Amino acid sequence: MLILAKSAMNYEQMKRKIKLGADGVEVQLLNELIVSQKQFKTVEKAFPDIFKFMEFPVYSVHAPLLEYTPGLDLDEAHIDIQPNIEQLIQRDYVFLLEQIFRLAEIFALRQNHRVNVVVHSELNYKTLKVYNYSIYRELTTVIPKLLSKYKEVDLCIENVCPIRKIDKHTGEFQLGNNFSYDCIELVKDLRNTLGKEYSNRLFNVFDTCHAEITHQFVSELHNLYNEINETEYEMHTLFKRYASTTKIVHLSITKGNGNGKGKHGQPFETFNDKQKAEYYLKELKENNFNSLYVLEVAENNYDISDGFEKSIKIIKELI
Repeated sequence: MLILAKSAMNYEQMKRKIKLGADGVEVQLLNELIVSQKQFKTVEKAFPDIFKFMEFPVYSVHAPLLEYTPGLDLDEAHIDIQPNIEQLIQRDYVFLLEQIFRLAEIFALRQNHRVNVVVHSELNYKTLKVYNYSIYRELTTVIPKLLSKYKEVDLCIENVCPIRKIDKHTGEFQLGNNFSYDCIELVKDLRNTLGKEYSNRLFNVFDTCHAEITHQFVSELHNLYNEINETEYEMHTLFKRYASTTKIVHLSITKGNGNGKGKHGQPFETFNDKQKAEYYLKELKENNFNSLYVLEVAENNYDISDGFEKSIKIIKELI
């Protein structure tokens, strides 16, 4: 069992995570590849010193999450780039997606193991195929081209939260349309459509924090609409349904409703947190997950990583 740390492409941060006991790293890209809304850097321009990072085993590269970039005001920069596959396969953004694949391939070739690219998907699977067929067609065109060119890279699509964004100033919110089992169905469909050559290179990421938020959200809806089958979204069912297609598990917990700083992607620290971690590991074992485990936990200071330090201590005590 490999236990990885989530880390920015930051030498000291990665070094710290390995020192604390991580077996390797999932790189979280920020704005390193992005110049403006539709202008992007090559890997070589973004990371001219890339080879110094090769001392740290990298097993996955997550598409950019710009809201976590220190000091970047997205409104002032007029940038709205999400880590969603539906956006990244479009003509204006496919160069960015290819650079993510290229970065993963460089690590794979230098470190002699496969590396995964992690993306999100926020469109309902059935709606995608029926009403957004042009996007679906691009998915089935762009993905095999990239997998063919970058042969040591696999693609993993992550489950997301029901509520995508709440504006901190106005309270306006956006719902995500793919928070239950749509990304499982999308992976299965792509495997079937793209055939044997690529079917063993398409997977899911199962994020336990996102799953917890999904369960809470559906429970509240069930209280309003009794017709909704709440049991289909209980944690046990979510673990069971994701088991067969998942290659990476993101481990963290929620506080409260799981939205925002101090609530989302929280570390395992307390006795109650340890009980929840024990439950997660039990479900992963009983459902035969054959996955990489990534401690994707928020920090007050990512250079110190005390949340990761506490979390990995608890996880290693339990396994």
